[in-house]
Amino acid sequence: MYEIGPSGGGGGAGGCGGSGGQAGGSGGASIGVLILSTISGSAPPTLRDNRLQRGQGGDGGEGGLGGSGGMGGRGGFGGGPPDWISSLGGKGGDGGNGGPGGGGGGGAGGPSFGILLYNTDPGALGTANRFVPDESIPTGGAGGAGGASVGPNASGTAGRRGGTRNIGLFSDCSGSGVCPSGSTCDANGVCVPDP
Repeated sequence: MYEIGPSGGGGGAGGCGGSGGQAGGSGGASIGVLILSTISGSAPPTLRDNRLQRGQGGDGGEGGLGGSGGMGGRGGFGGGPPDWISSLGGKGGDGGNGGPGGGGGGGAGGPSFGILLYNTDPGALGTANRFVPDESIPTGGAGGAGGASVGPNASGTAGRRGGTRNIGLFSDCSGSGVCPSGSTCDANGVCVPDP
């Protein structure tokens, strides 16, 4: 009478990959004067002989850390010897550990505007008022740092600094999807100035 030898243990399951880090939140905007209109191309109100100082935009939040990968499962033990056979089945290999998650990207810095116009022409607002500091000095918030990860090349990238404008021109593009040169129609149907 012959017996069949015992089988080897099954291999352990691989560990789950780590969760990706959360994205950093965007910084809040700093707006000195906000002028809105429901009708595109509206004339602005009279605003002159003012000194308008841009405030600092809020800094973007840091990206979240990438999660560690899960531990792999242990391999199964080999089968025991039957009656006429003295050999044992081999242990199954342990499962590999899961890879680490990538770090979250840093949030964008908040923009800074002396005057923000929506659906309104600037008219003489730029020449009839004094803006400080000079527009060449950035007052938008700093972008947040990217989240770290122990994985190779898996850390998040930093967010961009917020834009700076003495006068920010925004308009509705929800119907046409078309914007003036130098701006882009975003997902909310608003023409946003290019950085």
